[in-house]
Amino acid sequence: MRDDTPPADLARTTAAISAAADRFVGVNSYEHLLVHLLDLLESGRVDRESALAEFDRLASDWPPGAAEALEFTMHRLRWPEVRRTLEDHRQHGTDFRTRDLAAQVLEAFDDEWPAGDIYRTYREVG
Repeated sequence: MRDDTPPADLARTTAAISAAADRFVGVNSYEHLLVHLLDLLESGRVDRESALAEFDRLASDWPPGAAEALEFTMHRLRWPEVRRTLEDHRQHGTDFRTRDLAAQVLEAFDDEWPAGDIYRTYREVG
């Protein structure tokens, strides 16, 4: 039986993003999943606590697509809890590669985000 609760939808969406990022080169092949993730979060169907737990997992495990999921959603949402988690990881993470990913995602919190041009969504909006 499939669990259709919003937290399960959140977990399925982030898992689909991870699988697509692992399989395909370039976000254009799975940007629709990132849009779905953002829509799910903005809809209010997933409580913030569940979403923050999932984002904490992404920012600690760094599966494929985690940086894209975090930066794509946080450019719009700018949740301070996620920013603090990323700043902490950037400063104290044990792996320099994931510290670099955290720094990359933190750039998405700025109004000026040149790296956001990789996403059609943010190229079209401005």
